[in-house]
Amino acid sequence: MCPDLLATPLRTVLRPAVTFLLWEAHVSGKDLHHVINRRPRLFTCSVNRRLRPTLYFLRGTIGIDDVSRCAPLLSCCVESKFIPRLDYFLKLGIPKREAISLFRRFPSLFCYSI
Repeated sequence: MCPDLLATPLRTVLRPAVTFLLWEAHVSGKDLHHVINRRPRLFTCSVNRRLRPTLYFLRGTIGIDDVSRCAPLLSCCVESKFIPRLDYFLKLGIPKREAISLFRRFPSLFCYSI
C-alpha cells in the first residue's frame, strides 16, 4: 500500500509519527496497529508539515474532537483534499455551518472524489 516505506529510514520517521499519533492525535495504543494498517502512509508524512496541520484543521475548522476515529485522514493534505471538498459543498448552496456539520458527522466524505 505504501512503497515509499521501503526507501524510508524507519527510525527517523517511525518514532515521530507514532509519538504524534499517541500523544497529539490521542490514538490509543491498542488501536495504533489498526490505524497504521489502514494508512501506512502516516509513517512517511512529516509531522510538522502534514500531520499536525491536518490535525489542527480537523479539530479547529471542522470541530472533530475525537480525531483518533478518523486518524487515517491525518496523512491527507488540507489544501488539496479537504478545502476543495468543503468548497464543493458550499458551491452546491449548502451553508458553511451545515457543510462543516456534515463533515464532522461523516469525516470519510473527505475521501470521496468530487
